Amino acid sequence: MNYTVYIDDNYHYMDQCYRSKLGSFECYADAVRCCEGILERNLQEHYENGMGAEELVMRYRMFGEDPFIVPPDEAQPMFSAWSWVSANAAGFITRRAREAAKKAAEE
Repeated sequence: MNYTVYIDDNYHYMDQCYRSKLGSFECYADAVRCCEGILERNLQEHYENGMGAEELVMRYRMFGEDPFIVPPDEAQPMFSAWSWVSANAAGFITRRAREAAKKAAEE
């Protein structure tokens, strides 16, 4: 069974011309980890110092990549990039603030 990961471009919402196929994975968990890595990178790319979670989520939804998984059957749960970003943006910002504080303390 293969789980195929595709990436849409939120800036070109619903325009399949901007869709790309990333690859196929033998297990769902590997496909999810791939999607999460893409989203973590997107948060890093769109984050600016002082930005709140809500603003980061909105920026992602306007300009980020939207990975999704096509399962081999309909019984698999759907992976939602938007839900993942909404659930993880605040934690991402907290980690960034801790990293910045640690770096400042070391200087």
